[in-house]
Amino acid sequence: MWWWSLTFIVVHLLEQGSSHVVPVTPETAKLRRKPKFATEFNGEEWPANSEHNQKKQVNFYVIGAWGGEVKAGRVEPFRWAKRGKSNLIDEKAQHLVANRMRDLAERTSGPAFVVNAGGSFYPQGIQQFCDAMFPSLRLSSNSQINKVFQNMYIGTNLAEKQWLGVLGESEYGFKRFDSGWVQALYYTWSRNSRWVMPAQYWSRRYNFDDFAADFFFIDNNVVKALAPEVHEGLCSSQHSTRSCAYNNPEGPKNPHHCVGWFQDTWKAQQEWLEEKLRESDVAWQVVVMYHPPTHPWWQAVADRWGIDLIICAGRHVQKVVYRGKLGATAVIMSGGGGGIWSEDLPSEDGQDDAYGFMDVSISRNQLMIEAHSHGGIHGDQIIRSRTAVVPRYRNINYVALHNHTEPHTIDLDFV
Repeated sequence: MWWWSLTFIVVHLLEQGSSHVVPVTPETAKLRRKPKFATEFNGEEWPANSEHNQKKQVNFYVIGAWGGEVKAGRVEPFRWAKRGKSNLIDEKAQHLVANRMRDLAERTSGPAFVVNAGGSFYPQGIQQFCDAMFPSLRLSSNSQINKVFQNMYIGTNLAEKQWLGVLGESEYGFKRFDSGWVQALYYTWSRNSRWVMPAQYWSRRYNFDDFAADFFFIDNNVVKALAPEVHEGLCSSQHSTRSCAYNNPEGPKNPHHCVGWFQDTWKAQQEWLEEKLRESDVAWQVVVMYHPPTHPWWQAVADRWGIDLIICAGRHVQKVVYRGKLGATAVIMSGGGGGIWSEDLPSEDGQDDAYGFMDVSISRNQLMIEAHSHGGIHGDQIIRSRTAVVPRYRNINYVALHNHTEPHTIDLDFV
């Protein structure tokens, strides 16, 4: 109908307001527009920063599994069936973590940016389907997004900071693939958006005074792309009812196609990541993804190319591992953002690793990772640990990598 077409045009014009996040150069011109389909910009490099070039040390925050469930106008953590008991902290976990981020930002100059390790909207992503007729429209006024994200992370030195992120399994639908993951990518181009998630996998370089850091954002949800008859997986034939081909010609089109789609995407990412790491000539290499790096392939890649830090959120705890199974590659597990119940019962005094966020300071010769608690019922500033990380050098004598398959298992003892 003519009025539907007119509505599309009007809303499209109103939504054009966030292109300022991409500097205008011949190389970045295409990134100023929304993608023609959801995964068009897979593998693209988001333009390097220009606002922190004179700083010798910069902080960024890390958070994952943070987007709670909207109930009767309130945002509450999704209740995890694996834990029966709860307390006052569980009822408002996301609010507590967001308040501690706000408090720290107000006491300091705040983060240069926030790294979002996935788990943004529980329990099943943005409450739309991937085959919506106009998936990029009205996202700036989406009630769920505003309650869970825009109105949650506010305050001086925080409200305007960009969130650079990846898709977690909840964004796809948790036990399905056809929820609003397409919308999560398109939200990057919404009016006044601070959200940066232009593709399933992408990269960005940050240039500072006397050093630089390369960030690589990965979708490793292939570990949950199980056979269609496995109803706990993303490709479940019991729960997945739509085709994403309407907005993304590559799919997934159905539960059976879903398995191969995730596997093909993962293989493409492996080749892309190794090439990008090989080309990286800066001080720091950071990889961001949802699930932990449990497969031996990650040990080989980390050693071969000198990955310094891996950030993930697939376990609902707050933990830092350094000099562990990945050797000189540090691993941040920040799955306690408060969007879902933590694995362990939190303490009301905040002396636990159930919920929280990470504050990472980065300079030429060191990464300092501070693990911040939710602060308990009194909202205290509680730093649970400090971990100093030095750059990891490449192992140029490492043998060629052979195994490029991510298994459908997660080693819960890894971190």
